[in-house]
Amino acid sequence: MPKPKQFLKESKKKSKHAPSSTRFFVRAIDCYDEALKKFPHSFDLAYNKARLQYEITQYPKLLQQLPGSLLELLQTAIESSKYALKLNEQNADVLFNTAQALTSYVEALQDASNATDPLPFLEESLELFQKCLDYQELQHREFQEQSAAAFAAQETDMDDGGVSLTAGSSMDVDSGPATPSTNRDIPLDTPSSPPAQLEDDRWATIVEPVTDSSLLDTILAQLRTLSLLCTLLPVPSGICPSSPNSTPLTPPGQALQSIQTYASSILPKLTTYTATTSRTTESQIAHSDYLSSLTDLQYRNGLLTPSSYFSALSTLYTHPTLQTNPEALVKAAESLITFHQNITFLSPTPTNPTPNPEIAALSWQALSTALSNLTSASKLPDVENLAAVHVLRGDVEMLRYQMGQLGFEVSRKNEGALLRNAEVFYRGGKNVARADGDGEREKVEIEGRVKEGVVRGLRGESVEGLEGVGGEGERVVREAVEDGVFTWGQVEGLGVRF
Repeated sequence: MPKPKQFLKESKKKSKHAPSSTRFFVRAIDCYDEALKKFPHSFDLAYNKARLQYEITQYPKLLQQLPGSLLELLQTAIESSKYALKLNEQNADVLFNTAQALTSYVEALQDASNATDPLPFLEESLELFQKCLDYQELQHREFQEQSAAAFAAQETDMDDGGVSLTAGSSMDVDSGPATPSTNRDIPLDTPSSPPAQLEDDRWATIVEPVTDSSLLDTILAQLRTLSLLCTLLPVPSGICPSSPNSTPLTPPGQALQSIQTYASSILPKLTTYTATTSRTTESQIAHSDYLSSLTDLQYRNGLLTPSSYFSALSTLYTHPTLQTNPEALVKAAESLITFHQNITFLSPTPTNPTPNPEIAALSWQALSTALSNLTSASKLPDVENLAAVHVLRGDVEMLRYQMGQLGFEVSRKNEGALLRNAEVFYRGGKNVARADGDGEREKVEIEGRVKEGVVRGLRGESVEGLEGVGGEGERVVREAVEDGVFTWGQVEGLGVRF
């Protein structure tokens, strides 16, 4: 996708220096604002401003230098994108960027635990992505037809013994002003023209062809948005949005079917465009992410048994290219952790305190496989955020430990080893994050530090690591309890109060 040019380049050159980079971004946005006051109907200006406003939200270091929250900045980017969209509703780039900003806004809502209903934003995002794909495919077909016609004309000229001097150009030339576009408008040199005519420059619009890779970009973005939608839909899936005062996304009982129908129109294209690019791994991960989220939604709606749920997950992330890919290994582990958290609710209850042996065995198998995947990922040289991987390994060991507290015998017999492993993993995550010296890893360091302290307490040692962490430490503990890593009884039993 096109991006604002000089200021964006300068900002990326200075990406290691947040204050300098931020000044370049802000200066560029201010320039676009001033220009739009003079030329409010310029699509180029509106598009570049919106693109830059969204771009800045993707750099956590830069966000710390800006006034306003991430949600506020994304909201501004969405408003600017929609302004540009009004100027050119058939531009695939601005359609894509607006949809992308809407999806990012929903992700930020979840991170901020904001109560705003996210489902209408995702519905709008999916509609815009589909319009973008439709226009891209139309342009792709037209380009292929033009290329075929040009090739045929060239073959005819060669058969006649020469090359046509009047063959169609790859540039559309006109003598009027350039139509606003994200494509580059370049004045043609006319040295033979009289001086008086030089003021009336002729322009050529260079149209970059839509490639299979750009089509694949859109399909992958659609799949990621569908995955997010699956995780956020309430149960039963037809009741959405969750707010009783909101307009339903689809009629009751049809949300799950609508997701599958939408996906069925793009999955064959995913295969087609992946085959002509070198992006197999990226496509396989996005496809598995979608199927994992869909399977989770189906189970939560009572359409799958625990065993069929587990069997479906076991077929994902299994493509040969993913076996040594750290991102795929981590995501496979996360899908199995989600499986455990979902079926744990079918284990002990006040009326039936004994866990279901079959369900408990599946849960233990899922967590054991998740731990193996995370261990493999941690040993790969290209793993991103190794500290977070170690912390997640600690979480898995604590989830296995908690199964013993619910009565699962295998866990109960090994609870000492499970606690020691968890402590080692949390400490490793804390130390790796600290060694990185990166402000973005500070939250991971605090998370490892707090969880290590709680585990030490559970092992009967002194509780350390909880001092001086303030609200961030409270957040870590509350989320850990919500995820089943700790219980409130365990935390309060250590004398920890918030």
